Amino acid sequence: MVTSYPQALLGLDLVGVFAFALSGGLVGVRKGLDIFGVLVLACVTALGGGVLRDVVLDVRPVGLTDWRLVLAAVIAGLVAFGYAHVVQRLSKLVLTFDALGLATFAIAGTVKALSLDAPALESVLIGLMTAVGGGMVRDVLAGVVPEVLRTQLYAVPALAGSALLVALTSLDVTGPVPSIVCAGFVFAVRMAALRWHWSAPRSPRSLP
Repeated sequence: MVTSYPQALLGLDLVGVFAFALSGGLVGVRKGLDIFGVLVLACVTALGGGVLRDVVLDVRPVGLTDWRLVLAAVIAGLVAFGYAHVVQRLSKLVLTFDALGLATFAIAGTVKALSLDAPALESVLIGLMTAVGGGMVRDVLAGVVPEVLRTQLYAVPALAGSALLVALTSLDVTGPVPSIVCAGFVFAVRMAALRWHWSAPRSPRSLP
């Protein structure tokens, strides 16, 4: 069993929620949605992965009960709605925030699963689900192919970071430092993928 570090987890969740809600809100603005639609996409992106995680772990979904997380998502959605052109001009910063959200959610989800004595494989997959679940629901609602299936390395860094944390935990390397290191690894790989356009292999043959 790994210590859950409640305050650290809350901090990770808040960072991830704001980062993902900002990107989700921008998708809504690009789709021409009204303020309600933008806020829905922002909240789904930010909170969806955490809700899925908690449902699988059979605990009360913190994304639906912690007002701090909901408020962070709403504020980010309002920023995206009211200042979309400014945020769009800061696209590199938004991508950096998104990478930060990917890293924090992947590790926060894994830590929570491990703290509840979930098996190793389940913990890894829950970390991945936490990181990409909200974005996949967002893209389905927005009527586009989920970004995780078509962009530069996105899910792979989250999966690798979660697996690394589980491996370290199995070796009794516990505490906040491994979580920080693994989150840094996810963030670094995602940013490198954006910088050098890394992507997962695709089929060499296209079908008609």
